[in-house]
Amino acid sequence: MLQIILLLAFVIPAILFLFTQQKTLQAIRPLNRTMKPGLVWLQLIPVFGQVWEFVTVVRISKSIGNEMTSRLGESILEDSKERIEEPKERPTLYLGI
Repeated sequence: MLQIILLLAFVIPAILFLFTQQKTLQAIRPLNRTMKPGLVWLQLIPVFGQVWEFVTVVRISKSIGNEMTSRLGESILEDSKERIEEPKERPTLYLGI
């Protein structure tokens, strides 16, 4: 019984994390994505998943950067002095790694 509880204690947060990664990619326009949202679930494959985690983090970071860059000129405040600057670093990469 204890083993099942411990297994669920690790599996449930992992599933929620993968679901969050998938939703993040779904929120990005298809043109700016570097991977399909469903591919995050490949992280569940035992040995392959450990490598795929890093690939996923790098691709999500690149996708978010692409989305931010593509939205630079879409401000409704065209005459505003406050402008969005182009991202200099890849967002979420260091935190994800």
